[in-house]
Amino acid sequence: MGWSINELKDAYGISYRKAREYIEGVVVDSQYLDFLKSKTGGSRKICLEKIERTNNEVSRILASDKPITTREKLIALSMLYWGEGCKTDFSFSNSDPSMVRLVVCLVSDVLGIGSDRFRLSIRIFEDMDSGECVRFWENTLGIKVCSVNVLKGNKKGKLKYGMCRVRVTKACDIIKLLRSFWSQLSDIFAPIAQVDRAQVS
Repeated sequence: MGWSINELKDAYGISYRKAREYIEGVVVDSQYLDFLKSKTGGSRKICLEKIERTNNEVSRILASDKPITTREKLIALSMLYWGEGCKTDFSFSNSDPSMVRLVVCLVSDVLGIGSDRFRLSIRIFEDMDSGECVRFWENTLGIKVCSVNVLKGNKKGKLKYGMCRVRVTKACDIIKLLRSFWSQLSDIFAPIAQVDRAQVS
């Protein structure tokens, strides 16, 4: 028939794994080869089309003649830091350069923190080029790297430029501000969850 694995699993109501097991060792008849090859990459094409539709929808949602407000920026910063930041002092670590850059930009823009108060350090592994990693993070963030921690092991495939840690000195007031945001945003967006936690405790 020249069916793909996805077509087989849909036709017979079985899992993808089970469909692969059924066809293991099967030799496709020459008359169906061209037809089957024409379907190669179909799943990837569908995935790319979905990603494009999603990107277009997000662009439509974000499109506005009005600039993003300070309030919106503070909410974004507080949510990012709540998920990934240290809760005792201002220290944000991640391997995603876009996320780290966003946090640095928000802290600088909304809170008025100058570059002299940022402390940048990176954690890499033995198989990584320390000079390349340092240059990458410095160029990405516009901040000098003050320390490099080299760990044993090979992680270059997973962490191309290592893990970046951004600290802000004298950040006690910033942490208090973010804590207040976390508490009040939780009350606003999830009041039922607050009640449930109170009952459990």
